[in-house]
Amino acid sequence: MNSTTLLVILCVVVVCAVAFLSIPHSGKNKAAEKKVDPAEANKYALVAQDILKGIGGKDNVVSVSYCTTRLRFVVKNYNQVNEQAVKAAGATGILRPGKNACQVIVGTKVKSIYDELDKLLK
Repeated sequence: MNSTTLLVILCVVVVCAVAFLSIPHSGKNKAAEKKVDPAEANKYALVAQDILKGIGGKDNVVSVSYCTTRLRFVVKNYNQVNEQAVKAAGATGILRPGKNACQVIVGTKVKSIYDELDKLLK
């Protein structure tokens, strides 16, 4: 290979590396994390309370986790989950992928709602 070809390859690699490193990646941008003000936290606490009631209460929850937009519940009694109550609490939808699982779609504020829900479940 001649020096021109090596120079072109090097330029392409450098441009790709710079482009990749400058794009913020999900979960890696610590500056994007914001503190929640008390009024917002109270709103999330109320939403979490209402969702918990709709799921059947604290005693019906085996575990809860979250992903990008959903709260993921494992419940003891599937029949205690009240879809209308969960939606009235502010959820945009609810999925039931398994016999004892349900996913409550709450959007991008899921982490704040999960944090409040976690407090209620302790």
